[in-house]
Amino acid sequence: MPDLFPDWMKLPEAGRSSKKRTNSRRRRKKSLNVSFSKRLTGSFDGVSAHVLVASLAVALALCVGLWFGIKSMGGMLFSDNPMFTIQTLELNSSDRVARDYIRGKLRIDHGANLFGVNIAKARLEFLRFAPHYRAMEITRILPSTMRITLVEREPIARFGRNATYVVDEHGYIFRPHGRRADLPAVHGHGGEIVQPGERLSGLAADAVALIDYCRQAEFDQDIAIADIDVTGGFGGRGDSLRLQLKDQTRVDFWWSRSQGDAVTQDLHDRLAFLRTLIRTERSAGRALSSVNLTLDAYRRNLPISYRD
Repeated sequence: MPDLFPDWMKLPEAGRSSKKRTNSRRRRKKSLNVSFSKRLTGSFDGVSAHVLVASLAVALALCVGLWFGIKSMGGMLFSDNPMFTIQTLELNSSDRVARDYIRGKLRIDHGANLFGVNIAKARLEFLRFAPHYRAMEITRILPSTMRITLVEREPIARFGRNATYVVDEHGYIFRPHGRRADLPAVHGHGGEIVQPGERLSGLAADAVALIDYCRQAEFDQDIAIADIDVTGGFGGRGDSLRLQLKDQTRVDFWWSRSQGDAVTQDLHDRLAFLRTLIRTERSAGRALSSVNLTLDAYRRNLPISYRD
């Protein structure tokens, strides 16, 4: 049947028009959703950043406040508490200089607070001031007593030009209370200038280790050392020592340090051998002049000489 209506009078097809409207609505809705989502996300991002910064600031303020609160509380309970005022100071040393330094410089004295003293700092400062002390122990005895125990270093040898200083068994240098002519002297040190409180190294430290071992093993009853030359090079050994005994016997001495320790079995064996030699020659009425104990095969080949 022919179409009786012109095109302009025709109504749009229901299905096509509905689909176009639906698609159009979907596009607008999607665009609105995307735009709203972006605005919402940006808004929450901004809020999260502000909240995070504020939270951190509050947490930091709380921590600072808590720290000051604890410090203030600690002060009230301990360092500012008059109950812990020092009324008794127990000090085991009669050294006037040490006592004056502790009371004056370190401010550990009657009337001070037990907890107002930084023990670690006070100990370090005192040992730097007085290197002839090996240790300082500070003990709080509640409620009002401070006990200080000083441990002096024991000198075993003299050291330096004109034997100005003394050293202990660990090689630490300090000034003696008086002249110690009874101690063996270590000389010939060609290293840097040493100061009280420093520790010897190299051949000078080996000489101190030898002196200390002689004492500990009681070799010093026969091997009475007057001084040790640490110049080195004696008997062709760069790390050898020259011992001058009190009976005028000169001993060029060396021992193996291959174990990484100054005191080794080889040191003990050579000292024991030297002691036996001294006793034997003394019993025979002969006076030794020199002994070369730097050789590896010293038991089979021992160069010695006698005094007339």
